[in-house]
Amino acid sequence: HALQNCFMKEQALKRLTQESQDQTREAMRRQQILESENVALKLATASANRIADSQLNHMIKGLCGSAKSYLSMIVQESDSHEIRYWATYAAKALTTVFEWVHRRQILVSLADGKYISQRTLCDFRSLLHLKLDTEGSVQVEGFS
Repeated sequence: HALQNCFMKEQALKRLTQESQDQTREAMRRQQILESENVALKLATASANRIADSQLNHMIKGLCGSAKSYLSMIVQESDSHEIRYWATYAAKALTTVFEWVHRRQILVSLADGKYISQRTLCDFRSLLHLKLDTEGSVQVEGFS
């Protein structure tokens, strides 16, 4: 009778161990599903953010371009030196915004692997003259 009692306890312990293992496997399976869903949600959110960001960048660039065109008309039509000065100043600021938005778009495209930069030959002195808006000489160390 004691042997049978011991055997029954052993069977009950094995059953409890099996149930515990089954519950652990089920919990791990559920955790994997939740982790997969979480990754999918993060990817979908990132994709939606990139689309919204792209639309916002497009809108900013369009509005900056329109505003710059209006300011150019003001500069051409105004008789006031002060108005022309401030309109030109505002147009330059809008150009800066436009350029930064464009640079950001390129950086995001690089990060996403959608844009691949390529080295190109260029006339460095001419670019400096253009960017510095000067007719003088530009000296760059290492260049003759």
